[in-house]
Amino acid sequence: MVSIKKKHPLVCMMLIIVITAFLLMGCTSKTDEKTEPTENETTEKTEGSQPSGETSKGSDDNTSESEIQPIVEQPITLTYYLRKQISAVDDYNEMACWKVMEEKTGIKIEWMHPPEGDRGEHLASMFASQDLPDLIYWDWDSQDVVKLVEEGSIIKLNDLIDQHAPNYKKWLEEYPGTAITLEDGTHYKFAYLTLPEEPTNYNSGLAIRKDWLDVLSLEVPTTIDGWYKVLKAFKEQDPNGNGQPDEIPYCSLGVGRILNLVRAWGIADGFYQENGKVQYGWIRPEMKEFLATMQRWIKEGLINQDYAEIDRETFDSRVVSNLAGAWWVDGVGGWMGNYLDKMKPDNPSVELVGPPYPKVAEGVGFGGPVDDKGPRMGCPKGYGTVITSKNKYVVESVKWLDYHYTREGQLLFAYGIEGESYTMVDGEPRFTEKILKGEEPLGKYCMQENHISMIKDPKAFPQLLKYPEQRAAIELWTEQGMNANYPARWLPPIKLTQEENTRFQEIMNDINAYVEEMRDKFLLGIEPLENFDNFVKTLKDMGIDEAIAIQQAALDRYNSE
Repeated sequence: MVSIKKKHPLVCMMLIIVITAFLLMGCTSKTDEKTEPTENETTEKTEGSQPSGETSKGSDDNTSESEIQPIVEQPITLTYYLRKQISAVDDYNEMACWKVMEEKTGIKIEWMHPPEGDRGEHLASMFASQDLPDLIYWDWDSQDVVKLVEEGSIIKLNDLIDQHAPNYKKWLEEYPGTAITLEDGTHYKFAYLTLPEEPTNYNSGLAIRKDWLDVLSLEVPTTIDGWYKVLKAFKEQDPNGNGQPDEIPYCSLGVGRILNLVRAWGIADGFYQENGKVQYGWIRPEMKEFLATMQRWIKEGLINQDYAEIDRETFDSRVVSNLAGAWWVDGVGGWMGNYLDKMKPDNPSVELVGPPYPKVAEGVGFGGPVDDKGPRMGCPKGYGTVITSKNKYVVESVKWLDYHYTREGQLLFAYGIEGESYTMVDGEPRFTEKILKGEEPLGKYCMQENHISMIKDPKAFPQLLKYPEQRAAIELWTEQGMNANYPARWLPPIKLTQEENTRFQEIMNDINAYVEEMRDKFLLGIEPLENFDNFVKTLKDMGIDEAIAIQQAALDRYNSE
C-alpha cells in the first residue's frame, strides 16, 4: 500500500479537486448496463492484483471485488484435455465452479477426456498426429517434455507468465524450491501445486479389514512375515463368516498396487536414491526377493491372479461384497471412505485400518514422497496444464489459468460456491452439512476430487474425512513418510538437460517396455526366478547404468543448488 505523507495545503486542495472530478466522471457513466473492460484494461488489473499467497494460509480476503474478471469482450471457446475423475456430472460444464469461470471470464471450455483405462496412448496419438486441443492437463513426468517443447507442440511460458500471470508467479517466488521448470529454466506448464502441510501428500497406503483381524484374534501386521501370516489366515479361516472359501486376502487392481509393496524391501519400482546415490530397483537383489515373495503369495491364492484383467467395477464389487481382506489405498476418500459408506449399512461391524507401511526388517523400507531435505511445496509428479501450438488464444489462456491461483480461484475449485457447498466461519471456509453428510456430491460444485492446475488448500481435504479410520491413516502415513531414518528415498524433482533427456528417453523407452513385459511373467511364475540374473544382465546391456549416471548427475546438481 502506498503511504500518504503530509503535503503542502495547496497541493492537498488540488488533489481533492482532481479526485472529486474523477468520482463525478464515474457517476455519469452508464448504470443500466455493465461494460466489460477492454483487453488492455483487463491486463492492467490482472497484473496489478496481488496473489493471495498469505490468505491461502488462513487469513480472510474480504475484498468486495471479484478477483476473477472478464478476459474477453466476445466469448471464446477453448478445448481442454484432462482425465475425468468425477462422476457426479456427465459434463464438467455442469459443475458450478466452471459455470462461474465461464460467466466471469467469458471463456467457455469444451472438455475432452481420454478413454477409460487409457494410460497415455490416446495423448501420444494426438501429439503424433498434431490433432491437439488448446490445453492439456497431464502427468508430464511420463512424457518427453523437452522434445515436445523443442518441436513446438508445447509452447514456452516464461515471458507469458511474467506478463500475464502475476498470481502464479507470486506463488513460485514465495516458494523458490518448487522445481517445475526444465533444466534450462523453461516454464512449460501451470502446475498443480501443494503446500508442505498438504495432507494428500500422504494419502496412499494399505487398508485392511480390522474386523476380520478381530474375528481371528490377529494383530495389525507391520512386517512382510506378519502380512503373510494374516493373509494366510484370511484365506483359510473364513473371516467373512459365510462358510465359503471365497475370501481374497489381498485384492489388487492392476500390477502397480502389487509393486507398491516392494518398498518393504527398501527399494522402489524404478529410480530412487539411497544415501545420495541413485539406484534402480529392478537390478537390485532385493527385487528378486520381492518377486519370489509375491509369486508365492499369488500361487497360494493370497493375491488375486487376475489383477491385470479386472476393472474398477469388478474390484469395487469384491470389496463391497465382503470378499476383500486388504487392498492398496490410492486415497482415503474413494478407496476407504466410499467403501465404508457402502458396507456399513448392511454390516455395521465393518472396520478398516490403515496400517504402517510394511518392512522386511527394522530400519528397512520407505513410504511417503519426501526427500532428505524434508517437506517442501511442490507439484505431485509432473501434473500441470500446458498450452499447445494449436491454441489461438494464448494470452487469454494464460490469464484464465492464472485466476486458478488467486484466493478466489482456490476457494472456487477446492470448495465450490459460498452459501451452497461451503460457508465462511471465522474467516475460514467450511463445507456445508449437505456436503459433509453426503446429501449432495461435492463433484457438483468443485474440483476437490480431481486434479487441476491450482494451489491446493490443505484445510479442505481433512474436512471431508468422515471416518476416524481415514484420519488415523493419514496421520500415521504422514508420520512414517516424513521419518528421516528411512535409508531409501524418493528422488527429488531433478531436471535433465536437453541432451541428457534425449539420451535418457532413448534408453528408458526400451527398458520400460522390457520391464513391463517381464514383471508379470515373474509374478505369475511364467518366467522362472532362476532367470532373474539374466534379466538384470539384459537391462545392463540395454544401458541402465548409463541411465543411472544421467540421473545421478542431475541429483548432484540439485543437491549443490
